[in-house]
Amino acid sequence: MAIEDFYEEFVFVEKRKQSDGMGGFINEYVETVPFKAGINTDQSMEARIGEQQGVKSIYTITTSKDCMLEFGDIIKRKRGDSYYKITSNGEDMISPMVSEMDIIQVTAENFTIPIE
Repeated sequence: MAIEDFYEEFVFVEKRKQSDGMGGFINEYVETVPFKAGINTDQSMEARIGEQQGVKSIYTITTSKDCMLEFGDIIKRKRGDSYYKITSNGEDMISPMVSEMDIIQVTAENFTIPIE
């Protein structure tokens, strides 16, 4: 079994400003490029205690090197329509070039699309 067997459908979400027709702007979040990734959350006792004290859940996103996730990117998990904001850089946790593994990992947190 390969790590890619655990991947599921995600899509990048881009924030775009659009004229509201009255001289102002509205933000629109648009789905762009689809990709596959795996996701898991820290279920340690420390993480659970932190969540009870208001700390956000931290997720680890694993994907291929072709899909370089960067700090601040917003992605959407197709199953369940959950949004995540990337909180680290993919180039910080990448498999070595000499390795046969083709993965990067980033951390992420839940993200709510603002209603305007």
